[in-house]
Parts: sequence; C-alpha cells; structure tokens
Amino acid sequence: KECNDEELASKGGMPMIGVLLGTSNDEVTCDAAATVGNLTERPAMREAILRANLIGPLVKLLGMSESSEVLRYVAGSLQNLVLDSGAARDAVREADGIKALVQTLKLDSSVDDATADAIKFAAGALQNLMIDNPANRDTIPKVGGIE
Repeated sequence: KECNDEELASKGGMPMIGVLLGTSNDEVTCDAAATVGNLTERPAMREAILRANLIGPLVKLLGMSESSEVLRYVAGSLQNLVLDSGAARDAVREADGIKALVQTLKLDSSVDDATADAIKFAAGALQNLMIDNPANRDTIPKVGGIE
C-alpha cells in the first residue's frame, strides 16, 4: 500500500527518517535527506518535520557530510523549513545551523552541480532565516557570515 505524506507524519514515520539521517550508510542518508527535501515542499509537512525534531539531525549532516548530494538536499530542506516558520528559524539557530549554512557558502562551487546547488540553497536559507528574526540577523556576522 502506498503511504501519503499525512500518513507518514501521523503514523510515526518522521522519527524513523531521523534515524535514517544519522546512519553511516551514505546512500541511505542521501535517500533520507532527499525524502525530507521532498516533504518540505508542503507547509503541513514542514510543521511535522519541526515537531519531529529533525532540524538537529539536518544541521548535523550539513556540518559533517562529505557528500555533495546530501548537502544539496539538506540545505534545500533547511531553506524550505525556515520559509514561513518563526519556530523553525529559532530551531535552526539553536542547533548551530546558521554556522553550518555559512560554512556551506564557503564551499567550492566548481566541484559539481550538487555543491553549487547546496551553496545556492544555503544562501536562500540564510535569507529566510533573517525574516522577522533579529536574533538570527545578529548571529550571521558572529559566525563569519559577513567578513
């Protein structure tokens, strides 16, 4: 049986995605990050991701993963998550996500298309993080975002 997004959220699927984000298998991690990226395209799913505390694992991946594909999906997910949620903006800051996004901006965009996308999505996430959030605007220069 096919599972829709609402079923995934209501039947406890989000914590399992969190587990998969933390696995040492790069392919599984990439698939989990891509799943989150797809889910963040819908406002109701962004709220479910926030409630499932997946921002921390996403930020951790952004700071640690060496996979440009994972970085692309994670940065895109964070960009979407903070688009319309003050709570998500605060959660990203509290998880040191602003620093991880700033570090992503410093990657070499000529490496491959996925890295270039990750940089673009990180810039978008930082822009969204500043919306109606003075604490985030103050944090960006403190973590090297403005030199």
